Amino acid sequence: MNRQPVIVVGGGPVGSVLTLLLSRRGIPVYLIDAGASFSKICGEGLLPAGWGILEDLGVARELVERSPIQGLKYRLQSGGDWQEMFAALQGRAFGVERAHLLGVLRKAVARESHVTVFENTRFRDFSFTPDGVEVTLGEGGREVLSGSLLVGADGLH
Repeated sequence: MNRQPVIVVGGGPVGSVLTLLLSRRGIPVYLIDAGASFSKICGEGLLPAGWGILEDLGVARELVERSPIQGLKYRLQSGGDWQEMFAALQGRAFGVERAHLLGVLRKAVARESHVTVFENTRFRDFSFTPDGVEVTLGEGGREVLSGSLLVGADGLH
């Protein structure tokens, strides 16, 4: 069966994990990454549900730079007072630097035969076609990809 690729825009953790999940089910994927994913700072931790997905994908063991997290402490303002809450976590959670996590995920993506990665490439626009979508890439908008589905995994964009 010849399938059109799923086009994933955004090569951060969500886009990379989705790419792995689709590819391992035999679905071809075009992964479009503008290149800012590695320098972005946010989160720096994996909660139990996320860790379980990485274990299922077989990449958790490669995340050697991790620190166990027992729970999360929240400090919230209510009225004029600050209240602190602690939420204990059920399962395994770890602190992991985003750049390290992305490096591990992108190495796994690179090993997949059903994936084409467009590095340092900007998504410009898309349009629906009778068979799915067409996506325009790059500064001049000269490159066009066809796919069955477009997934935006590009954060705030």
